[in-house]
Amino acid sequence: MSENAKENNWLTIAFVISVILAAFTGLGLLWFGVRDPEIFKGLGQWGDFFGGTLNPIFTFVTVLGLLLTIALQRKELSLTRNELIRSADALEIQSEQINAQKFENTLFQMLSMFNEIVDSIEIEHDNVKRTFKGRDAIEYICQLMDRKYTDYITTEYNIVEDRPYTESEMVNKFSTFFINGYSNKISHYFRYLYNIFKFIDQSEYARKHHSRMVRSQLSNQELKLLFYNSLSARGKKFKLIAEQHALFDNLPRNELLEKNHQIYFSDKAFGIENAAE
Repeated sequence: MSENAKENNWLTIAFVISVILAAFTGLGLLWFGVRDPEIFKGLGQWGDFFGGTLNPIFTFVTVLGLLLTIALQRKELSLTRNELIRSADALEIQSEQINAQKFENTLFQMLSMFNEIVDSIEIEHDNVKRTFKGRDAIEYICQLMDRKYTDYITTEYNIVEDRPYTESEMVNKFSTFFINGYSNKISHYFRYLYNIFKFIDQSEYARKHHSRMVRSQLSNQELKLLFYNSLSARGKKFKLIAEQHALFDNLPRNELLEKNHQIYFSDKAFGIENAAE
């Protein structure tokens, strides 16, 4: 039982006892008056004296009792208000925890679906009847990228004495050319991963470790493919995602078609915290 409940119980008991004593006192006086009325007649003057003296005292005591009652009520209301505030805070914290848990559950479901999408990727070998699936297919696509990049640069860039494009323009053109050539195989992969990061960006419950968790799902070959997809016309929106979430933090520079290609992204994309704004 709380302290407030005990205090209220004692006040109730004191009030009941006071009423009982007053009732017995009144009945006792009435009984004496019935037995010997002359006693009351002789005490009339004394009664007037005590009545005139005690009435102000009883009035003062009554006022004090009223003030005490008001003070107790204010204390009770204050305690009730504080309890309601604590209950509201507890409910708010619980609601925040539930919403954060919902966010993480949804993110885990999206990652599970993403892995299913990875496993569904299939590509056939150009020369032999062999089908690559899942991350083996992505690795094979990256091998094709290495070969086609060399051919593309040789035929479209290096042999032309009067080069019509800058190197960065040529890299962008190659990325667009290559990604478009395999868009029917991997476009759904890019779109879904993009939506995972957008889901993280739009949630107030997202934290840095959620981005790291998504990045941990990606192999080096996937990061390489995402790197050049972000330089293509189709995937240029992904470049902002890559820089915001340090997507290429774990991408070895020697995995790139050329090491100097890293200059096409800000340092933030490679997880350098103190990169200039």
